[in-house]
Amino acid sequence: MIARLKQSNQPDPQAQQAQQMQLQVQLAKEQATTAALQAQAAESAARAEKYKTEATYVSYDAETSRIKAVSTNLDTGDADDKEFERRYKVAELLLKEKQMESNTPAPQPMQTPMQQPEMPMQPPSPMENME
Repeated sequence: MIARLKQSNQPDPQAQQAQQMQLQVQLAKEQATTAALQAQAAESAARAEKYKTEATYVSYDAETSRIKAVSTNLDTGDADDKEFERRYKVAELLLKEKQMESNTPAPQPMQTPMQQPEMPMQPPSPMENME
């Protein structure tokens, strides 16, 4: 009788093994879920960085296009500086007008033509945006 009581107090080895396997399966599921969520977070971060880089490029491209538009077909001599200033101001006014119509915030202008340095402006290298 005492032996039966001792034996009944001991856990069933099959039940213990089944419970341990169930815990391992549950742990594996939780680890897989965590890994999937981490992969989604990494993908979202990469997409955000891509959008940020694209926005920088679009802004730079728009500014470059604007400068290019106002600086084409200029006459040589002193008159070209005045013509450039006039075209630049007209382009700025048109841009502000369009932005007011669409209620979007205005991009910050780079520098007015008279404040620009003597050196030509270089576009940012693609490697700088990768960091």
